[in-house]
Amino acid sequence: MATLRNIPNKLGVVNLGGGLYKVRTPQSGKGKSGGFRTIIVYKETDKNKGINMRDQIKKAIGDTLQNIVKQGIKTSFTEKELKGLGVEIPEVEISAKDIQKIRERIKISQSVFAKILNVSSSSVRQWEQGKRTPTGSTKILLELLKRDPNILNFRIGSSGWEKQA
Repeated sequence: MATLRNIPNKLGVVNLGGGLYKVRTPQSGKGKSGGFRTIIVYKETDKNKGINMRDQIKKAIGDTLQNIVKQGIKTSFTEKELKGLGVEIPEVEISAKDIQKIRERIKISQSVFAKILNVSSSSVRQWEQGKRTPTGSTKILLELLKRDPNILNFRIGSSGWEKQA
């Protein structure tokens, strides 16, 4: 901690809380905002308590990434890397009632809905009856449609769903 206190104030040391500090380092000719930013993790530990700094950092990173994933922000992490940091990618849950509500909300028939999703009319009918459940990318498309019913408008042109019903 003494080291952080000894950094010249002009570098802009900011306590971010939780043992995290942001230090601004100027870059020649770039001004204050054109410099580098370094995040320093500092945690005083009691060796008798057995606090593992690496595990705490890993958990903090994992929690941050979990929030990023929940927000839908793109990352370049692989699924294995995310799992290694304790980040869970939630399973898509979509019921027969949800599928029917999605289709009815956008006011189209089962056959048009099937064509838009690139599946058979029989599949849509069986999903809505609860006899089968969608899988793979179709499940993801249905989740997206549940959130934004206009997301696949491009599949039928820019005129909107109403003209297809």
